[in-house]
Amino acid sequence: MKNTYSRLQYIVLCMLLLLLITISIAYFQFDSIELRIYTLSANELQYTQQIIFDAKLWLAVISLISGFFIILIGINLFKDVISPHRDQLVFRKTLAKALKQDHLFLMFQPQLSLKANKIIGAEALIRWTDPKSGPISPAEFIAKAESAQVMPQLGFWIIENAFAQFSQWQQQGLTLDSVSVNVSAQQLKSEHLFDDIFILTEKYHIDPKTIKFEITETEMVDDYEKISTLLERLQSLGFQIAMDDFGTGLCSLSYLKHLHFDVIKIDQSFIRNCQVSETDSLLLKNILRLAHDLKVEVVAEGIEFEEQIEFLKKEQCQTVQGYYISRPLMAKEFEEFVRNFG
Repeated sequence: MKNTYSRLQYIVLCMLLLLLITISIAYFQFDSIELRIYTLSANELQYTQQIIFDAKLWLAVISLISGFFIILIGINLFKDVISPHRDQLVFRKTLAKALKQDHLFLMFQPQLSLKANKIIGAEALIRWTDPKSGPISPAEFIAKAESAQVMPQLGFWIIENAFAQFSQWQQQGLTLDSVSVNVSAQQLKSEHLFDDIFILTEKYHIDPKTIKFEITETEMVDDYEKISTLLERLQSLGFQIAMDDFGTGLCSLSYLKHLHFDVIKIDQSFIRNCQVSETDSLLLKNILRLAHDLKVEVVAEGIEFEEQIEFLKKEQCQTVQGYYISRPLMAKEFEEFVRNFG
């Protein structure tokens, strides 16, 4: 932030100096001319002095206009710098207060095994409800968290609370194969993520094989080598890595070739019209066939109708989630749902 201010001040200062130098040179030239005009005749002298006076007047007007525009540019530049930083500072304080007052919480969406017809897992989803304005869209506050560079801290909170809840369910005898947690690009770039996960695993006595970390293609783009190395380290401990929103990006197949994903989550855009669109149906069938050949588990997202379930069963999709099975639930509701399912 200080570097940004320094660059901005430097630009404005250079513009002001350039204006002052231009004015000084112009006045110097006029003064030089005035020293020579006294050798002229009376009429010539009067005419020349009038020209110089008019030129100085116009120079003064131009200087004032230029100064006005420089001030406007400076104000706009300062707004561009100050406003985002101010918004980010406000958001950081708001987020810290919300976490302290438990306005942020996790919900869990059940994942159904089509073969066993039982709930075998859950995806942890963060939610925020403000006491005054009500629920805040995850897309909105996550985008702000990324802009404010606080996703590593928020992501740590999500992972810890997901681990803590999963550990509690295990102690209560609730049988689940896994819990899935989304990991952001900023978290993946953090130097502390691996150590943080390892510490939390020890703290809550979590078996790494029961945790799936979900990432999207876009989170791999910026720093592929570093992120792929981190994912391999996590897999070496037993954690599972899932590619979320599979098929929506440009590099899905390339990542499948170079990285060993344990799970792919088929985006709901492929599921939505699989019963009515021949193209969607064909794409979905081939994605499932590819995953089976690569021995990668498949989770289909966004299930809304019974017909989609039947289609996926026929194509041997292992796991599904969506509002047809259940909306995201609070921890207590999720526990009751699992115990009463079927």
